[in-house]
Amino acid sequence: MTVHLLSAAFVLSLHAGPRFPVYKIQDAVTLSANNADRPIVFVVATTSCGHCVNYLNGIAAHEGLTRSFNSSAIFSLSLIDKGDILPKKLPFSGTTPTTYVIKNGRLMTAPIEGETSPENLYRLTTQIK
Repeated sequence: MTVHLLSAAFVLSLHAGPRFPVYKIQDAVTLSANNADRPIVFVVATTSCGHCVNYLNGIAAHEGLTRSFNSSAIFSLSLIDKGDILPKKLPFSGTTPTTYVIKNGRLMTAPIEGETSPENLYRLTTQIK
């Protein structure tokens, strides 16, 4: 599988760069299909959105999320202002950031519109069974 790291300059500009893999959604879905026990945390953002940058910085700096995205969950990011795709089956109101938690092809929660705390996201990802 070819992993498409997206907008590397933007991702690396985040808080010290994330210490976990960042996948495009099509690669995350393939990886998840091969590892059914790993949920996908999928964030839709734009590079010009201050809330998005703050949110992504918080995710990149959170130790629990870093451990999770290196072992038990998959992190995916679509930068829609850079032409990244958004699956048509996902409900999207246009709010960025929007976060989805997907497992076995199913949405596990309602989309989270706007920023949430990294701690809330961590708790959510660890509760998905």
